[in-house]
Amino acid sequence: MLVAFALVLLVVEEVVTAYVDPVLGLLISFFGAIGVAVVPYVVKSGQAVRVAMQCFSLLFLTRVAMTVVPALILSPPMLLLVVYSVYLLICAVYIVERRLPLKGVGFQVSNFSYQVFGGLALGVAMGLVEFVILNPDIYRYLLFAEFSPLTLSNVILIMFFFVGVGEELLFRGLVQTSLERVFANPFTSVIVVSSLFAVMHVAYVTSLGKTLELIYVFAASTVIGYSFMKTRSLVLPVIAHGTANTILFGILPYLA
Repeated sequence: MLVAFALVLLVVEEVVTAYVDPVLGLLISFFGAIGVAVVPYVVKSGQAVRVAMQCFSLLFLTRVAMTVVPALILSPPMLLLVVYSVYLLICAVYIVERRLPLKGVGFQVSNFSYQVFGGLALGVAMGLVEFVILNPDIYRYLLFAEFSPLTLSNVILIMFFFVGVGEELLFRGLVQTSLERVFANPFTSVIVVSSLFAVMHVAYVTSLGKTLELIYVFAASTVIGYSFMKTRSLVLPVIAHGTANTILFGILPYLA
């Protein structure tokens, strides 16, 4: 089931993220979300599989959000704010509806200094590597035309508190945590989530750059996922994610 829905998600990425056909993308995303959640009940799967598939359906719902948000009339910063606000809302509704403890989805702190400095170090390395891979395509994704202290502060706000928290909560706190109850080896859930995370980046770059980007995304996600598996905290993942994106979109392109 995971493989089948991952393939559907791949189609959604090419259709939705690239804005090839928003209407078709909306339909695929909508019915994909329903199908992922319903199929485990049809085939009489166990409770752990049902929960995991419900979390997986949230990935399709985020693609619904990307389709319905008017990207052509919103500025890039506002687009990210709106889309990832929907991400956070989807996660919040799911957590409240299922009455999940916040600690269970990563809202806890352990070894705070280790996670902060580890997240910063990992984020810097990730940002540098991804900039080398995406350059010069990175200029297609800049949030602001020019650099200034104000634009940098806006990038930090967006990348840490919206993109970082939204994606890490969804992929690590919900999807990875649910998959750990399905697989005997918890590291398998890290690999599955990293594969899904890579799939959701397929439409961003082209040709050789796409191949290298997908390899990078998978590797970076695996490291972050492993850290979450060990610490059960979103602190390091969010800091690493936010730092990498801030360097990638808010600093390096303006220095080159």
